[in-house]
Amino acid sequence: MKALIFLLILLSCATDVKHELAPLPLNLEKQLRSNLRQVSGLAIMHRDVLKENHIAIFDWDNTMIKNDVGDATFLWMIEQNLFMAPKTWSSTSPFLSKQALNELNRNCPLQRKGKGIFLSTSSEACGKTLLSIYADGVVENDVPAWDKSGKLFNKMLIEPSYAWAAALLQGHQPSDVKEIATLAIDHFLQRPLGAKKKLHGKEYAGFLRIYRPMEILVNYLKKNNVRVWIVSASEQHLVEVFAEKIGIPSDHVIGIRPVIQDGMLTSTFEPCGPLTENNQQIITYRQGKRCWANKIIFHVTSPKEQLEAPAPIFFGAGDSDTDLEFLQDSKIRLVINRNKSELMCHALANQAQRWFISPMFIDPKPRKATPYECSAWGLPPQQEP
Repeated sequence: MKALIFLLILLSCATDVKHELAPLPLNLEKQLRSNLRQVSGLAIMHRDVLKENHIAIFDWDNTMIKNDVGDATFLWMIEQNLFMAPKTWSSTSPFLSKQALNELNRNCPLQRKGKGIFLSTSSEACGKTLLSIYADGVVENDVPAWDKSGKLFNKMLIEPSYAWAAALLQGHQPSDVKEIATLAIDHFLQRPLGAKKKLHGKEYAGFLRIYRPMEILVNYLKKNNVRVWIVSASEQHLVEVFAEKIGIPSDHVIGIRPVIQDGMLTSTFEPCGPLTENNQQIITYRQGKRCWANKIIFHVTSPKEQLEAPAPIFFGAGDSDTDLEFLQDSKIRLVINRNKSELMCHALANQAQRWFISPMFIDPKPRKATPYECSAWGLPPQQEP
């Protein structure tokens, strides 16, 4: 009966949404209920973790919400001229290519004599350059904006564009970033479903929505003594503001965490794993999500174990290849299907019968007609049912 009530609640969420809203997998709650009173064997290894509690970790963007709070805030700040001039463009990322640095210095010159100077990003040249680097990864003539050839780059620890968006919040106080995030989120939540944001000659996703079925799932887990955390590759303060809207407190949010110096955000990040000071090489991305979960949630102190030890997660939910590592660590795994090949190969293979797949709740992608090619991950081709 409880499972039926739960499903009816999920289906009722569709009444105020014009686009298709899919329910969560029917067998997901059965699996959750059958495991809620069990303690993961991995969790027993961590004596400082309460044995009566389980840990659930949710990605945020496109898992808990439709679209991306980092993208939305970036667009808002471009439109409102809210980015502050950094000391140098090279200080914002070690991965910017020479061509990108040249274009930034040409179109967004840093001619300033003091602190607190805002970039004129609503103008065509500077704003278009920032958007092209962040959203498309290219500069003029489609030259790559990111140089991933050096020893500093590890594709399992960082995506330069995600890190750059967080680094560009430098110069702001945390309270300022939260105020900016509140304005941006509220603006995009009020825009109609399917809306596009036109900015400097291109269109971008122009709305945000909370996935109500996921909010209900979070509350269901919390009522069953599961501690719910968000681990996101968007910046910490942005996700804090949004997560509070569904009752997840800021101390249960882990995003990209800029170092705070003299009350201001900087372009470097708090360390995790083997990286210590002046970190611009690891964020909450792929193995970095595992690293931060181990460090903050499970209080693992060994840098090597933070990065490499499987995190004892009871339930995990994500939508992208970049969530794969922490999902593989999870006892129960929910995938929001965005046709991401690596993630879907593992989810459809469903080894150990621990994977559950849900369509996107708003504008779900059509069923993929051809099988996923999975040989790169040691799996046979996988076909959606």
